[in-house]
Amino acid sequence: MKFSICVMAALLAVPAAYAGNKNSVWMLATVSNQGTTHTRTLFFYDPAIRSISDCKDEVMRGRLNQWRYYNPPSDRSFSAGEAMNFRCVEATATPAKWIRNTPFNLTYRMRIDNNALTLAPENTYAECLSDGGNDNGSYCTSASQRVSF
Repeated sequence: MKFSICVMAALLAVPAAYAGNKNSVWMLATVSNQGTTHTRTLFFYDPAIRSISDCKDEVMRGRLNQWRYYNPPSDRSFSAGEAMNFRCVEATATPAKWIRNTPFNLTYRMRIDNNALTLAPENTYAECLSDGGNDNGSYCTSASQRVSF
């Protein structure tokens, strides 16, 4: 009996182990401050969005304020001189759910190559910039969500 329980537990654990290696599609909502190198990024994930094409369709619907799966802040939520840009990417990590009004106290170095997101945590925004943050196709961004790698 114990053996069959162990075998069943092992079989149930296999999909979970592979789930982290599978690319999932995210939408990034990045707010940039004109005239600065500072950006803030929100990460959105929904299992119903399975391809970059699905994500781009959702962004197009969102531009008409008809979001089905994602719920980013509206452009009215930002100050003058700030602009929001949406980008669809694939990643193996998992973002925590976005909660409005959570402070942007996390920093990540981001790089996007052919819609593939590479994300690395940084201690501070200043350290990220001093380590070549906005060079070679990578850039630093503040975030309010933890990302599980």
